[in-house]
Amino acid sequence: MLAPRARAISLCCALASIPLTGCGLSTASAAPETSPPETLIARLESSPALDVVGVHSDAEVVMRLPLSEAVGAPIPLVVDYGEATIGAHGARTLVLESLLFAFERVDVPAERLPPNGLSFDEIRVRAVGPVEAHVSWASTSEARALTTVDLELDWRMVLPDGQTHRLGTERIEDAEVALRVLLDSEGRVIADVDLALEQVWQWAGVVELEHLDVHLVTRERLPIAPHWSRPVME
Repeated sequence: MLAPRARAISLCCALASIPLTGCGLSTASAAPETSPPETLIARLESSPALDVVGVHSDAEVVMRLPLSEAVGAPIPLVVDYGEATIGAHGARTLVLESLLFAFERVDVPAERLPPNGLSFDEIRVRAVGPVEAHVSWASTSEARALTTVDLELDWRMVLPDGQTHRLGTERIEDAEVALRVLLDSEGRVIADVDLALEQVWQWAGVVELEHLDVHLVTRERLPIAPHWSRPVME
């Protein structure tokens, strides 16, 4: 029979030979857990800047000859570029921090506006904000919201001889905005922005904005290289 001290030494040796991992233990330090994926709300609370990457525009202006036409001729408006900033206040409120988009130059031919016609360029539409909207969650990763915004229109008139005249800022009230915001597979925020205006807006009895229905697809802007700066959109 082994002496008590010998039995204790023998038991310690036997335990040392048992792998501890099978018992839920490990002599090595546990590997650090990976961080959970960033939620949509967490991304929006940093108010990421979004660039327009796709457009569907069903918008037009109507040019009417003063005092001589009851019905004018429609001219399509084509979206040139745009950007938006969308944030969040918790899980219940989306915030349209800013929305700006520009239309391409509109040329009015001489037969529509004698004797020489004219053009409009630098046509920019800006939402007056920020505007808050209550969130409806389509899923845990897709937020939707409806709201109304007032718009400010800035534009310039170009005469046939090349002279330009900056026109005053026009305010267009109560445009409807629908937002759909989610994360893409790369973790960047993407958002659909639908803006619609049903009412008629007029300028000087010559220009009418009869219908505005613009669908903008926006995506979170990539970090900008230090040597390159974006053009300023005033």
